[in-house]
Amino acid sequence: MSVKDKIAAAAAARAQGSAEAVQLCGEWVDVREMSLGQRSRVMDVGYTKGARPTVVYERFYPALLTACVYDAASGQPVFGPGDEELINSLGAEDVDRIAAIALRLSGMDAEGVAGAKNASGEASAA
Repeated sequence: MSVKDKIAAAAAARAQGSAEAVQLCGEWVDVREMSLGQRSRVMDVGYTKGARPTVVYERFYPALLTACVYDAASGQPVFGPGDEELINSLGAEDVDRIAAIALRLSGMDAEGVAGAKNASGEASAA
């Protein structure tokens, strides 16, 4: 097995293992870690462009839930393109709870961002 194949296998295993089962509107779903590509798309869609990007929550939450929420039974994504209106109609408490888990699993919560800043500061100082 090549190094590339080993990396691909490890990434696939990690994606399956990095999930938390939670209820969304009474249904069990898995909230999974985003891949780098998914995270990039969420940030591209959910933030304004320019020198001081800001979050556009009306776009950010649908992109985040589309990337991270999977049917606990089938393993298939719950949401897809075109579900933005549906996601924006969900209860804020449910969405906030799921978003917090998704952000934590994907390293985008405050702790993950601080750790990344520290790691890059240590790397550039070395």
